[in-house]
Amino acid sequence: AEVLAWLFNRSLGVAVGGTSGKSTVTGMIGHILGATGRDPTVINGGIMRDAISPPYLGNAVCGRRDLLVIEADESDGTIVLYDPAVAVLTNISLDHKEMDELKRLFGAFCERSQEAVVVNLDCEISAALTKGLSKRVTFGVENREADVRAEQVVALPDGMQFVVNGAGCRLRVPGRHNVANAAAAVTACEALEVPVAASAEILAEFRGIGRRLEVMGQVNGVTVIDDFAHNPDKISASLSALKVFPGRLLVMFQPHGFGPTRFLQDGLIEAFAAGLGEGDVLAMPEIFYAGGTAQKDISARDLIEAIGACGRQTEFIEDRALIAQRFADLSRPGDRVVVMGARDDTLTVFAQEILKLIATRNRAKGCL
Repeated sequence: AEVLAWLFNRSLGVAVGGTSGKSTVTGMIGHILGATGRDPTVINGGIMRDAISPPYLGNAVCGRRDLLVIEADESDGTIVLYDPAVAVLTNISLDHKEMDELKRLFGAFCERSQEAVVVNLDCEISAALTKGLSKRVTFGVENREADVRAEQVVALPDGMQFVVNGAGCRLRVPGRHNVANAAAAVTACEALEVPVAASAEILAEFRGIGRRLEVMGQVNGVTVIDDFAHNPDKISASLSALKVFPGRLLVMFQPHGFGPTRFLQDGLIEAFAAGLGEGDVLAMPEIFYAGGTAQKDISARDLIEAIGACGRQTEFIEDRALIAQRFADLSRPGDRVVVMGARDDTLTVFAQEILKLIATRNRAKGCL
């Protein structure tokens, strides 16, 4: 982070901060600037699906050294190192740190911005925190007072369609939350003199970020999806996007870290209890433990029992491999199997294994 800050603070820098949506907004901004000939360097926390072929590095695009677009992370506090020309604040909700600490970090981040602070007016906390900043430019989907507003939002089987400040926009990524992400990116690029209409048109080719509701494949009518959702906000957004269309959800959520799970316990329970519907199934293995000192006084079983008490169908299956077998047996045409979680790099492989297992089980049934 120190090396990145040294480079970033000597350039025309765009830094994207916030609890959720940072990677997607960073990728969208980089995509727009690249398509308009600005040749930015982009450093992202997620894998940009538009930048996974050589010479690109997946989470990085190497362009001009004097135009940098980065994801600024609050989880480790390094967001304080950056002095952006344009700062983007996607939203603020409980994650990683207590709310007072989050407000302090994001408030200081926005105050250091030199030219524009792009703020989500739909997020009450973000709006209140930045209210007195003269260089604030706002975006939103719900709030009619936003400077840049997305409206006439329609969910499509393969993405979203909406109008942003009079310009039509078609996204290839799903969910109302991605409409808000697009509005953030369009607003940031307008601060860099890219017209809204041009940005909206370019976003039609944006392929998204890896593990953000990424479809691994479909077999026998069952779709397997890999998703990074791990905090209450992200889980709610993903479930909301998925529930727009019919079809049962078979969700495997792997909590990560005993401390983070304990910290977010109430929000996780509420997100799944509210977001899942009748017939959906939620299964959890034990909490993912990456090592180090941890007070192991909470279990995924605690979450499963609490969510089940809210009337949802839940299962605690300690061995993750058995969840794959369970879902392969349960799945039927029209179902969507969703693997949710963070920190564990093997989750994508696990989603691919479920897809293969479903195919194998269906071939076996066909033989019978």
